[in-house]
Amino acid sequence: NEYRGHSGKIFDGDQTGVTVSTFTPHSSPLALFFDKKNALSKDFKGDGFTIRYSLGARGAMMKPFTEQGADLLHLDLSYDKMTDNYFVKTTRIVDGFNAATDAVLIGNTAYVIEYGATGGNIWKIVFPK
Repeated sequence: NEYRGHSGKIFDGDQTGVTVSTFTPHSSPLALFFDKKNALSKDFKGDGFTIRYSLGARGAMMKPFTEQGADLLHLDLSYDKMTDNYFVKTTRIVDGFNAATDAVLIGNTAYVIEYGATGGNIWKIVFPK
């Protein structure tokens, strides 16, 4: 929820009350997936998820904006009839990936594949039912 103001200074929208449209620049969200079968617990039921490829402070393009990156985000979407649009509350739920490129949700288990490191990895993340 960070943004660059007109002066060039970086601000946190949680502290200033300013809404940021979605993700910080260069966070490179990938692997958008949803709990279409409502298999997850009430905190995640029917919601969306995405991973961020960029490394946060470890990546040169992200460092001015955020310390966070290389993570799995929970997307809590809500529909607003007045604007005929969706709003999203994004929460970081897993971090520490190395160049994660794709993910899939099967039942209550998400599998995240990494391209980075030596040969990459596949991570298994089990959500509560």
